[in-house]
Amino acid sequence: MMPGFGSNGYLSWIVEGEKLEYISKHEVFIENFELKMFSGDEHKEINTRMLSPSAKFLIKEKTVKSNDSILIHGSNFEISGRNWEWSGKEDTKIVEIKQNPTVTFYEELDIFLQ
Repeated sequence: MMPGFGSNGYLSWIVEGEKLEYISKHEVFIENFELKMFSGDEHKEINTRMLSPSAKFLIKEKTVKSNDSILIHGSNFEISGRNWEWSGKEDTKIVEIKQNPTVTFYEELDIFLQ
């Protein structure tokens, strides 16, 4: 388990996996990768979960990437695809999916139906 903390000191995210292999002091290979992103406050609520069969975590850059598939669950959405990269830097937290990105929203979008 490798945690990331916000500038306010609260837990922001945790990288976990079934098996972690240190490639170097700056890079970790993770089998059955899971990333949990938290609310970043005292409530420590999980807002988003990311799952992939494998990934590389670049520790210094706070970046995770993989050519494998990814599944991202949020409270009202699901994103999937392949060949992805996530930046865990506090000011960005961006996921880029380079192959077959699919987004599904589980919320009514009344504004478009009027």
